[in-house]
Amino acid sequence: MTTLARIELRKLTTTPALYVSAGIVALFTVLSVAAGIMLADQQGTPPLGSEANVTKTLSIAALSSMVMLVLGILATAGEFRHRTIMWTVLAEPRRGRVLAAKLAVLGAVGAAMGALAFGLALAIALP
Repeated sequence: MTTLARIELRKLTTTPALYVSAGIVALFTVLSVAAGIMLADQQGTPPLGSEANVTKTLSIAALSSMVMLVLGILATAGEFRHRTIMWTVLAEPRRGRVLAAKLAVLGAVGAAMGALAFGLALAIALP
């Protein structure tokens, strides 16, 4: 199972989709937090230190879940589209183990990307 996970991680890191996804999450996190700080205390928005503003500002980390959903779909369906799943199934004929390895790797990468987004939002909003 660890070999399958290593293979899936290698497949994921050798395509630009992971790096583009991380860039999108980082960019939208910075833009959202900066906009939340600049628009604070204006009409209809909560003041800068309030609980509602902090929750709204840090909720941008949920964007990483949507980006990881798209990345998971691309990682799984892309193999069928490009017919590279054949080599994976030849190496491990039990498809349940292959899908479990994909789920574990994409879940770990998603958790890391969510932590990145949350940490970046916190680092910008805290000062």
